Amino acid sequence: MRKIYLFLMAAVMQSSFAQDGSAFPYTVAPITNMDQYIGVDKDASDRFYLGGQDAPSITSKLVRVLSTGALDTTFNTNANSGFSDGYITAVCVQTDGKILVGGKFTNYAGTGRNYLIRLNSNGTLDTTFTTSVIPSSAFYMNTIVVQPNGRIVIGGYISSGSSQCLYRVLSTGAADTTFNTFAATITDSSGSPEIETVLALPTNELIIGGKFNTYNGTTKSKIAKLTTTGALNTTFAATATGTFVSALAVQTDGKILIGSKTSSTLSIQLIKRVDGSTGANDATFIPATISGSNGLIGGYRGVYAITLQPSGRMLIGGEFTTVGGSSRNDIARLNTDGTLDTNFNPGTGFSSTASRTQKIFLDASNNAYVTGWFNLYNGLTRVNIVKIVTSIFGRPAGTLGVDTVGAAGISANIYPNPSTGIFNLEIKGYDEAFDVTVYNALGQLVLQTTTKPEVTNQLDLSNLGNGNYFVRLQNNSTTINKIIVKQ
Repeated sequence: MRKIYLFLMAAVMQSSFAQDGSAFPYTVAPITNMDQYIGVDKDASDRFYLGGQDAPSITSKLVRVLSTGALDTTFNTNANSGFSDGYITAVCVQTDGKILVGGKFTNYAGTGRNYLIRLNSNGTLDTTFTTSVIPSSAFYMNTIVVQPNGRIVIGGYISSGSSQCLYRVLSTGAADTTFNTFAATITDSSGSPEIETVLALPTNELIIGGKFNTYNGTTKSKIAKLTTTGALNTTFAATATGTFVSALAVQTDGKILIGSKTSSTLSIQLIKRVDGSTGANDATFIPATISGSNGLIGGYRGVYAITLQPSGRMLIGGEFTTVGGSSRNDIARLNTDGTLDTNFNPGTGFSSTASRTQKIFLDASNNAYVTGWFNLYNGLTRVNIVKIVTSIFGRPAGTLGVDTVGAAGISANIYPNPSTGIFNLEIKGYDEAFDVTVYNALGQLVLQTTTKPEVTNQLDLSNLGNGNYFVRLQNNSTTINKIIVKQ
């Protein structure tokens, strides 16, 4: 008997297995063109809120999509006449299920509301929230973030060159006068400063990223850390390359990941990791070189999204074509030290003529939803949203076990994988039955059966929740482990 330590169990050796980087058969019904949705967020039930301009087949500029990809017809029934004079640029789902929506509009379903509203979970207007902090329709809202204390932070820009591009309001929508008189003064040498991303820390401090070179009169370029009142934290001295800071993430140890985008054609570092307190560069993080042509969308290339997985690996998205010398079109995964994780294989990735990945979300099973501007993923038609398997190597270290194989020539094939519930199981090269046990991601036994030799058996997971499951096939001489995905 020989022991084989399988970091991916039997998955990598079976071509039928859905490896990290492969796409789920998940498509979103309302999306029929590439430029439709700008503001996107996801709730805890894996329902997406998509805001933007009208789709050809629907009249609402804000829709909710179920976890199956189907349009939720119970949501937003009052919004068919909503946002009639503008469009949506930012969406943020609160922990209580209410939805903050920002953009260039002055009414919602006939009720006057300028640029920022909050909806109840069913899509009706939350009349307890009113705000007038946004100065005019010239303000373009990039991001809405809710802090742990419930305060709401808004970042964006005004093309005319206003120095106010960061605001904070209370949960009622009233201006938060404890925060730099509710708006910070931010400038840039271009005349048009911009806040592109805001990271709300557990301490209610903020890290802001964008295009600027002063904050309230103090020199600070592209990235800054703010106190709970919006004052500049002068001990945080992180720097960033590129034209903008376009992505931020915080690790469980408090270190900060910084993604940048650039209009330069020079080879520069577009992701780095710094100490969360001082901003000092982390010398243990040696990131893979990220490169690609500029000008696909907006004349930039770089990192627009960083999402951490429980293993500490990081999914990155944006506009690029190679990472660490390997082809990676707009999506890649890095190891904890910043090097390219080759266990994540997106194939040709987002290979559209003009494409960009904008946000990456994880579901409860640690698989990824990727949103942005695209219509292909690895040769498959996927418009603006794709669901990708990222849960194999992305899981915490130590959760994969030892596979003991006792006889050569034995193979097991489980298909289709992913499946909506019924999996076919074939074992070849052995004429005796196998005991089959299936465990969920928590290690709980959910199914136990016995196979019949030399026939196609079935595993029925129809009554179980979506996610990853571990299958163990075992008899006196052989043990085979598999991972299957129910969606």
